[in-house]
Amino acid sequence: MSNANASYLNILGEDLQLTFDIDLSSEKIIEISYKGSLVPRYLAELEELKTHILNQKYSFALSFKAKLLTQQLKNSLVPLSLWLTHKAIEDYLGTTAKLVQQKDMLCLCFGISLSDLKKQVLSRDTYGLSEVVSETLASSACGSCKDLIIQSLNDIRSQHGLVLGFGATRTRFDKSGHWLKIKNQYPSELIISIDEHKKFWMAREGIVDQVQIEIVDIEGHHLSFSIAPAGDRARNEKILAAFGEYLFSVIGARFYLQLE
Repeated sequence: MSNANASYLNILGEDLQLTFDIDLSSEKIIEISYKGSLVPRYLAELEELKTHILNQKYSFALSFKAKLLTQQLKNSLVPLSLWLTHKAIEDYLGTTAKLVQQKDMLCLCFGISLSDLKKQVLSRDTYGLSEVVSETLASSACGSCKDLIIQSLNDIRSQHGLVLGFGATRTRFDKSGHWLKIKNQYPSELIISIDEHKKFWMAREGIVDQVQIEIVDIEGHHLSFSIAPAGDRARNEKILAAFGEYLFSVIGARFYLQLE
């Protein structure tokens, strides 16, 4: 009988250690144990995987697919328990076992691909690095793919005219299909600029403690805002109108401001 071990340590110092006892003659996993501060968080995942691979040959465990797990565990592109299983078998074999093989792989440790990332970015307005790490664990092991993931997130948004935090739209493109620039600024740059102008203008007008103004969306020259408190709509529309005139004076472009 031989042991196969794998461990995971996150940036908070929380750990999870997985150990297999593999029978040398039958090559079956005859015992699975785990310990560490992360066990309570991943217990259901570990227990389910255990029901699938215990008393099976290690080759079966190595080929086991995440899609065979419950729907709950499918939400994670590569469950931590499955990743540790592959790492433990790597340890047993003295080789590097690959969890998945894809041409567009970004994170080799957890098997996250560029196509995986693209699906999430195109369907979720606020999908960023923190969501990638918390939901897939990508870049949390060796960390070598972190810069590549950040660059990929930015490239995907740039290619599809997306701005972090805002929904997809075609009106951010000109007739040639290129990103629409206003005063030589792309939408993401423009939002930052307008937000800085907003802060200055609100301080100048002495209304910082009276209202909260937030940009909700941008569609070319059209800007949507939310203002709290929202009770007096007529007052809020006057505030937006005044801010619109200020933006025209400092940026030199006419924007159409509206309440969400």
